[in-house]
Amino acid sequence: MKKTVVLLLCMMCLLTSCVRIRIILPGQSDTDKTLDDMIGENIGDVTDKTEDEGSFIGGSEVEDETGIDYDYSDLRPADQYNKVLEFVLFFDHYVGSTVKIHGLYTYEDDKHVLTVADNLNCCYAPFEIYVADGSYPANESWVIIEGTLSSVTVEGETINYINVNTVIPSEER
Repeated sequence: MKKTVVLLLCMMCLLTSCVRIRIILPGQSDTDKTLDDMIGENIGDVTDKTEDEGSFIGGSEVEDETGIDYDYSDLRPADQYNKVLEFVLFFDHYVGSTVKIHGLYTYEDDKHVLTVADNLNCCYAPFEIYVADGSYPANESWVIIEGTLSSVTVEGETINYINVNTVIPSEER
């Protein structure tokens, strides 16, 4: 049993840290459009959670006076990574949920990404992010973001991202 659990955890770690999927639409090169462009063009297709389906994971998961469904910003890196990995694995379940998480913001290859890593930085969960007013943080900076887990469908392809409401500068943990 222990071997099975360890094997499963290793596989999840490898999948989340080694596999990056870049969606390229038919007739488009990988630099034609950014997530910002696609969301702006297809804003009516954004999916929101329509009913409360409950939660898979524990922690600060009850919407409070701040309106945040899942506040993991104050957890240790390994604990936060374990929690947000659920978002990556079961994104459809969490679409429309508001989150507050700590991570490293980077901009590369026309992608705005917030990366949440474990203590050893061997495993990480990357999230594409979108800030409507374009006020992204400085590249390679540590931030706490508040936003809504969202998805948009463009020509039959679904893109998952965090629609960011607030960006708070932070320190590395």
